[in-house]
Amino acid sequence: MGQRMRYIHHSQPYLNKIALKPILDDFSKGEYFNSLATETFEDHLQQLTDGGALALQPSGTLALYQSLKNIKIKGKTDVIVSSYVCDSVLWAIKQNNLNPVFCDLNKDSWTISAQQVEKVINENVLALLLTPVFGFSMDIKSFRRFNVPIILDLCQSFDYFFDYHNNQDLGDFFILSFHPTKMFPAGYGGAIGAAKEPFSTVVNEIKNYPFEFPNINARIGIWLLGEYEKIRAMRKKNSYKYLSLFCERYTERLKKHQSTWQNFRFLIWNSSTDFELLQQRCHTRGIAIRRGVDDLLHRRIPMEDRIFPNTCEAFAKTVSIPMHASLTESEIIKVAEETQKCMNQI
Repeated sequence: MGQRMRYIHHSQPYLNKIALKPILDDFSKGEYFNSLATETFEDHLQQLTDGGALALQPSGTLALYQSLKNIKIKGKTDVIVSSYVCDSVLWAIKQNNLNPVFCDLNKDSWTISAQQVEKVINENVLALLLTPVFGFSMDIKSFRRFNVPIILDLCQSFDYFFDYHNNQDLGDFFILSFHPTKMFPAGYGGAIGAAKEPFSTVVNEIKNYPFEFPNINARIGIWLLGEYEKIRAMRKKNSYKYLSLFCERYTERLKKHQSTWQNFRFLIWNSSTDFELLQQRCHTRGIAIRRGVDDLLHRRIPMEDRIFPNTCEAFAKTVSIPMHASLTESEIIKVAEETQKCMNQI
């Protein structure tokens, strides 16, 4: 009998034995928190801001909470955000006693645009929360005409931060997440940052109230930064292999945005609305697939779907398949072949 192929997870961090050695050394010394590793990791990240500020946080969610907490404009309580994001975004807004104002996605896209924001902007808006999901870059500067603070949630677009230079726009605050399912999977924690004043001063004040960031995650983060060019080259290689294997009808929408795509999530467009059946059939073949998001935030309020036609279409038809640097070529071939078989049968 041949060797059984491992279950192919939707998300999986990429690590090797070299990354584990300093972690084991820390354990042998009993160093678990707030060592030189944590300071080094934070400093390396801060250097990418070109003179800005950055503070590690327990999670991306709490980093977002801090950013909203520290934008204080009297009488402003509304936060414009896409409904097509994870529920932790809504938690951070609500915990600050603010009101979410949901914006429909652009047609044939997974992100919002300034044109869509124009439809919902009002005099009570405190901030724009921009979420370049799945590794799709956004034209941040196009949102500056609204003259409100911008929070840039880069939890799924770490490449944008890694490649930052001064003619780009990192928003007023930016947010990072190191969750195992994110683009920079150090396994725990997140960060709040700012590239410009006066917001960088606020971040430095937050930095004065440190918490215990685990050494293990700082060590992984340092290693990931050193290997990041290699890792994203592997993601890119995997994405091009997928594109060569999937039928055009499944990848047409993704290809429309290929020039702004950071090769993070690989999204296919499935005309069938029976996602649960598709997910179950893929699971029995050893493949984990997911929706783009688990739920739409406007439904939690609740608000009517008819107000968000583009968002609802993306939710119904987007299928996110395994896409990470750990995938082997044989696994990519299996995912493409088996997923298309399942979709063709529904």
